[in-house]
Order: sequence, then C-alpha cells, then structure tokens
Amino acid sequence: MHASLGLGLAVAAVGLFVRALRLRSRRMVLATGLRALATLAAGLNGGSYLNYHEDFSSMIMASAFAVAVLCYVVGLYLAEPPASRA
Repeated sequence: MHASLGLGLAVAAVGLFVRALRLRSRRMVLATGLRALATLAAGLNGGSYLNYHEDFSSMIMASAFAVAVLCYVVGLYLAEPPASRA
C-alpha cells in the first residue's frame, strides 16, 4: 500500500510539472520541478532502504519528503487564483 501511494505521488508530481511547463510560469516550473525531483528521490531512497537497511537511506528519504512538502506549500502560495467569470 505504501509503495502504491508513493508511485501515485510520483506520477502526480511529474504530471503537475508537465502542466506547469505548458503554463509557462517560471516560478511554478521551478516549484513543481523541485517537487517532482524530491518525490522521486524519496521513492528511490525508500527502495534503497528496503534493499540495504541502511539508516542514511531512511534519513535521505525523510529529508526528500520534507523538501517535497515544502515545495507543495510554495507552489500553493505561488498559484494564481482562477480568473473570475463575469
């Protein structure tokens, strides 16, 4: 279940990055790109922890998760409100 959730988050992060590229917003591209990278790094280090049981892999996974969450918060802050329909 945990791995499925992580895979879903990685796919969503990459999808949001592609969407930000289409919007051509430099700030959102940066925020979503870092978010996707951090999400992928967390997933890869989680898999590394399962294979090798090294504590530093778990620490890197948790740190990458924290960076990804921070990027989500920054992305929400930078997001422009939808245009009002008159």
